[in-house]
Amino acid sequence: MPSIRLCRVRRDSTRLLRLDINIDNDRRMPGLQADDEQKEEKLKAALWYSTGQTVDAVAVSQDLNTTPHFIGGLSEMCWAQIENIAKDLEAFAKHGGRSTINAKDVLLLGRRNDGLKAVLEAEAKEVKKMNAR
Repeated sequence: MPSIRLCRVRRDSTRLLRLDINIDNDRRMPGLQADDEQKEEKLKAALWYSTGQTVDAVAVSQDLNTTPHFIGGLSEMCWAQIENIAKDLEAFAKHGGRSTINAKDVLLLGRRNDGLKAVLEAEAKEVKKMNAR
C-alpha cells in the first residue's frame, strides 16, 4: 500500500494550506507507470486539501482547534479506506465474471454496515427510478 509522509505544512498569503508530500517509492503499487504515479500524487493531494477544508469548516463551526498532523492522519486513513474499497469492488466484479463494477457490487460492499446498506439501497432505488423515466 502506498504511503504518504507529510514533510512540511504552511499557510501561504491566500490562507490556503500548502503541502509538501513525499511518497515512499519502494511502497508504491506495482505496475504503476510515471503518469499513473503523478495522477495518484495529485489525487492524494486533492484528498488532503479537501479533508483539510472539511475539518477546518467543522472546527470553526464547533469552535475547535485542529492540527495539521490530525488532518494529515485523517487523510492517510481515508486514502487507505479508499484503496480497500476499490480492491473490494474490483474483486466483487471479477467474482461476478465482469470487468466493470456495477451497483450490485456497491450494494455488496455495504453488507456489513446496516446504516450504509440502507443509504446505498435507497440511492440505488432512486437511480433506477430516474433511469426508468
